[in-house]
Amino acid sequence: MEIIDYLSLARRRLRILIGVPLVAALLVFAWTFLRPAEYKSTATVNTATLVGGESNSFNGPQGPNQFVAAYAAAVNMPKVAKAVSDATGVAAADIRSGIDVAPTGASPQMVVSYFSGDQKSAEPVVKGVALQALRELFEPRAQAAEQGREIALKEVNSVSTALADFVKTKRIADPPANYQAQLAKVNGLQQQQASFRANGNSTAAAALEKPIEDAQTVLVELSALTAEYNGLAARVKAANDDLASAQRTYRLAATEWAAAQAAEIVFVKPVTEVDRKATLLTLLPSAVGASLLLAVILVLLMELLGRGQSRKPSEAPSLGETGASSESVASGEPPADMSRRSR
Repeated sequence: MEIIDYLSLARRRLRILIGVPLVAALLVFAWTFLRPAEYKSTATVNTATLVGGESNSFNGPQGPNQFVAAYAAAVNMPKVAKAVSDATGVAAADIRSGIDVAPTGASPQMVVSYFSGDQKSAEPVVKGVALQALRELFEPRAQAAEQGREIALKEVNSVSTALADFVKTKRIADPPANYQAQLAKVNGLQQQQASFRANGNSTAAAALEKPIEDAQTVLVELSALTAEYNGLAARVKAANDDLASAQRTYRLAATEWAAAQAAEIVFVKPVTEVDRKATLLTLLPSAVGASLLLAVILVLLMELLGRGQSRKPSEAPSLGETGASSESVASGEPPADMSRRSR
């Protein structure tokens, strides 16, 4: 087909090419201006104290991006909608369908929007969602840090009690010091014995055999006690180190959670009615474009079907013509139309 053919086709099907987009435009107009008014409320989350600091959970170069992703996921959690629904009385399904969240440009500052036909519930819902999402991010961290601190404290108390019971049972306050003292005593006796032997005083040297043996027996006992004591002392030190680390983690998490609950962390703008003209300008071009494409496809399909139906009768020979041709062939005479042409 040439361009002139397409133009001719468009003129013949002009009603469809104009009518379908027109109907779509009228439907968009009706949907925009006849439906009930819709209201919008927005809440801005100030993340200055929550993101980017060395002590923040979301720190480093990827901290802002991680917070944006985590907060957006928290806003869309079913449990957030359920909690806000319980507080406001708005259905959780309506909250999830009407909520929207996005960062402000490239910053981690978040804007939560809520669209609803109920003007009174718009502001409580959007504020509740913004705060509840922060709760889902930071409260579990604080709770986990508190539990870690309690576990570390229990371990410190447990090993400290074990060490105290050991000292009480063995009746020795500082086995390592006693071991060193006993070792020095054994070394002294052995040096004295060696001195006597060097001077030829075998009687005095032999007299020290029993004291040295007794001192070495005590030294062996102290060695076992010292090993057990050192093990308990090492556990106490490790438990105290863990407790100090847990205390720091809890302090940071509790500080973050307190910052997330601050009054100035969420700023809610007054409720406004959604601009119908802006909605129309957004939807109308898309609807008209899609309907025009649909109309073109419909015209092409109608043209193809029409041509297919028009070809069938013209291509199939009639029964009379078929019979006449066969009779002419059988008698050896040419068909009538061929004889007329030859004449």
